[in-house]
Amino acid sequence: MTDSDSSAKSRTVSNMQRACLNCRCRCDAKRPVCQQCRLRPPRHGKPCKYTHAPPPEEASTHREDSRDFEVDEGLIFLADPYLSPPLRQLYSPEELSPLSMLPSSIGYTPDCSPLSSPPSSIEQHYTPDSLSRSLNPAPTPPFIDALLSRFAHHPLFFFDPSDFRRFVSLPSPSLRSSHLSEGLMYVLQLWAHRISPTEGSSSWEDDLLFLASHHIPGEIMKDAPTSTQHPHRTLQLIQACILLSLYYLDVSRPAEGRYYCAAATSLALTAGLHRLGSPLAPKSFPSFAFDEAVVPLPPDATRGMEMVAAFWSVVLLNNYWVAVCGAPSCIASDLVITTPRQGDAPMGGNDPADGHFTRARLIEASVLHERTISFIARDHQNPQNEGEFWQFDHDLRTLAGTLGHPQAINDPLEREMAMTAHALVQAALVRLHAPYLHPCVDPRVTHSHGKCLAAARALVDCLDVVTSLNHVDPVLGPLLACAADVYASQLPDPAASAEWGRTLLLVEHMAQRSPLARKCLMRYEFGHGRR
Repeated sequence: MTDSDSSAKSRTVSNMQRACLNCRCRCDAKRPVCQQCRLRPPRHGKPCKYTHAPPPEEASTHREDSRDFEVDEGLIFLADPYLSPPLRQLYSPEELSPLSMLPSSIGYTPDCSPLSSPPSSIEQHYTPDSLSRSLNPAPTPPFIDALLSRFAHHPLFFFDPSDFRRFVSLPSPSLRSSHLSEGLMYVLQLWAHRISPTEGSSSWEDDLLFLASHHIPGEIMKDAPTSTQHPHRTLQLIQACILLSLYYLDVSRPAEGRYYCAAATSLALTAGLHRLGSPLAPKSFPSFAFDEAVVPLPPDATRGMEMVAAFWSVVLLNNYWVAVCGAPSCIASDLVITTPRQGDAPMGGNDPADGHFTRARLIEASVLHERTISFIARDHQNPQNEGEFWQFDHDLRTLAGTLGHPQAINDPLEREMAMTAHALVQAALVRLHAPYLHPCVDPRVTHSHGKCLAAARALVDCLDVVTSLNHVDPVLGPLLACAADVYASQLPDPAASAEWGRTLLLVEHMAQRSPLARKCLMRYEFGHGRR
């Protein structure tokens, strides 16, 4: 053996760019866990090993022999990562240990469907009890404050903030699990890391995302059949699916996001939340296999408001995805809805300064936006509905006139909702008139050109204050992109060029905090180019 061989043997061997024999991923040499192998592990769940590493049995023998201990450092088992110091400040260390400290036989399967059953490798080794022992959060005041500061008045969060704080603050994990579903708790932790990122938050988001995706389907299978007997548990499942879908919207992953949106919709309709307070209708003849549930409003006003808000949150989430993807909503347009709107008495006031009023206007704007997109798709196939076209134009302009200006609202979350409502209305007007921007035989073209440019300008003016917001609604990026598309189509007109540059500056600002806006920005940078 040469001196160079001896010195090389005494040094720690790096696995950088070595392909694992199990998962075939090249190691990124991150310690103590290779992120590539953790995110894309083999289905059989065996620990990763590299081309120069001995099998696990030999590794155990070498560890017992102190003389060969250094030789075996190249064998990397992806287990026992260290708990980073910032996370100790967010959770109680006594009740929280990292997910990666689970036995190395537990495998991840990120390529499976979000609501599918876990593969056999997980079924054999993975149980809720072992997971709870490894990741059992004890929410601290900063954790709760971070969540409530973002979601207490968020249009997609419908639980009473005081009740939520009381349940989450329960000292015992068993007490918390008796009041809050585990899936919802993991989604809340996921959002806590998203709202207040710390060192190592990205890897913890991956772990918490896996946990939420594992627990929510099991709880749906367990609790969905008794949704009418236990409505509060069903509401928690709906809230968990909504927040998880919103997370996927925020990180620009539409397939998973629409999947959980569909799950929330199914739970809400099965529980009869769209028929709250309606009189009992005669049974259908011939009857259906599953009769439509009719749920009376509970006497408790707080519980009743939560049930009403839960349904309209599902409606709003569906319309968000329609605005982003253009795909049809999971809620049929002819669905009979008797649930009162949040701005209607006795569920909420009509004071413009009231959060119920602002949320109701946001939901109304999203519904009209969704119906406009549906009409545009029909009109493209059968362009004979000029009367309906102008009716949509009238309805959108009427609604825009009832919305207060966002800058006149002091509360930042209320201002964000008002801004999103304005953006939905103006973006719908842009989409309605954009097909007639250029000369054609359709008589609508004489008016649509000016109306489309005016709506695009109003959309950009409305979102011009987005730079002062602490949070950016993920749907705002794609809505602003509607105006950018219109201005790009008018280039090289000088006025359009100036407005296009102003619009792109806003998209760039949103892209710093929103992956969805970043995706829109990349489309312009590589599609239209930077003029």
